[in-house]
Amino acid sequence: MGGKPSCENPKDGEKDISRKKIKGKPNPYSGPIHVEFPTHRGLYDYVARDDDQVTFRAGDTFIVIEKSNEWMRVKCTRTKESGLAPTNYITPINNHESERWFAGCVGRYEANRRLLRATNNKGTFLIRESQQNKGDFTLCVLDHNLHEGRTVKAYLIRRSPAEGMYFIYEGVEFHTLTDLVNYYSKTPDGICCQLMEPCSTTPEPSKPRIPKNIFEVSRESITFLEPIGKGSFGEVWKGKWNRTIDVAIKQLTPGKMAPLAFIEEANIMRHLKHQNLLQLRAVVSEEPILIVTEYMSLGNLHHYLRKGAGRKSTQADHYDMAAQIAAGLAYIEKNNYIHRDIRACNVLVGENCVYKVSDFGLSRILEDDIYNAAMDSQFPVKWTAPEGLTYMSFSIKSDVWSFGILLTEIVTKGGIPYPGMTNPDVEPALNAGYRMPRPPKCDEDMYRIMRQCWEQEPEDRPTFQSLKEYFEDRTGAYNYIEPQKQ
Repeated sequence: MGGKPSCENPKDGEKDISRKKIKGKPNPYSGPIHVEFPTHRGLYDYVARDDDQVTFRAGDTFIVIEKSNEWMRVKCTRTKESGLAPTNYITPINNHESERWFAGCVGRYEANRRLLRATNNKGTFLIRESQQNKGDFTLCVLDHNLHEGRTVKAYLIRRSPAEGMYFIYEGVEFHTLTDLVNYYSKTPDGICCQLMEPCSTTPEPSKPRIPKNIFEVSRESITFLEPIGKGSFGEVWKGKWNRTIDVAIKQLTPGKMAPLAFIEEANIMRHLKHQNLLQLRAVVSEEPILIVTEYMSLGNLHHYLRKGAGRKSTQADHYDMAAQIAAGLAYIEKNNYIHRDIRACNVLVGENCVYKVSDFGLSRILEDDIYNAAMDSQFPVKWTAPEGLTYMSFSIKSDVWSFGILLTEIVTKGGIPYPGMTNPDVEPALNAGYRMPRPPKCDEDMYRIMRQCWEQEPEDRPTFQSLKEYFEDRTGAYNYIEPQKQ
């Protein structure tokens, strides 16, 4: 739910509300709609942000009048008020999609990741729909025992061909998924344990974003709230856009960096769209220049590991961090970009353990496989591959080297690479074959991946796609249970 607004013409049989006017002004919430809709229920509280929207509470019911990709025009049965509501805040009633335990079409890795959060207890569960086969469902349950530790057990939910009943074990059948959940919430009856608390399948969805056709915004629309970081370019602030949407604001200090280079960074971010990359929202191009991005509430990964909740992170958490960061970098790899500054301080942390690669100030798009930097370029020595230190030569494979260094930051919870060595010590040591030894409490498999990232020849290093797949597969145990009662 809550996809991007459609820019296509409406299909046959659909109305287009994009040309309608609301109270004398064009409707910005465009997209095709259907004529008939079931009654909907509110999933979360929502406060209207302008006169065209409606305020409601979680649990309120709605009559849907019109619907687009990101917005619905509804009438709230409690308040009798009509207006626009974001589609990711409401859902049809009498539908398993409205249940807290329904995770939608998510993959095995994502279901695992949600269930294995440290705050979840034995019996936490969700039901996910197959990404390949619509209508196929899996019950996923967090189990915990002395032999296996914390694991996710998965039970395929089958349907009888004649009656269409749902079942895990033959002879115990249900008309709806809700009936199935209610039954196993009272008795385990063959599954690993009784269903207890539904997994929080998603955080409260992000509020509607700055409209996608807005890139340049006025300085007056940006409110600075508090400083949250500082760099050689200037400061980063938490703020608001139009007094409603939380954003981070990167402000260039005049004279610290060429304005053109700052805008270049914004243009790179504008074209990179992935759930594990920090998303650009807007810019103010007149000095002092501002880059406006989404706000990540838990700060950068280095601080999170050293002083935040990451101090209590487990090995499973570390594999999850690596998987998400590798996913964002695999997208960069696929689109022929390089980052050139992969460090824990350039990864931002959001609610529910979401990790996003940020700080694209050194990024470049490659026309060839190699980018040669200017001799006076500045870059982080202890994270830089040997060919970068010696020849100023960078490729996606030098990013892979840096990712290996970032892994040491993760497992040491914010430790500095090459402890005891100064920056001038690093280059000759690497060229002589030195590599960091296995950090304390780092398992052999993780260290093996680090060493693969640190191969002397760039072509011998793994791809980010293969790293993503490896870490996703290793994120927690996930056991499919055959339908034989325990």
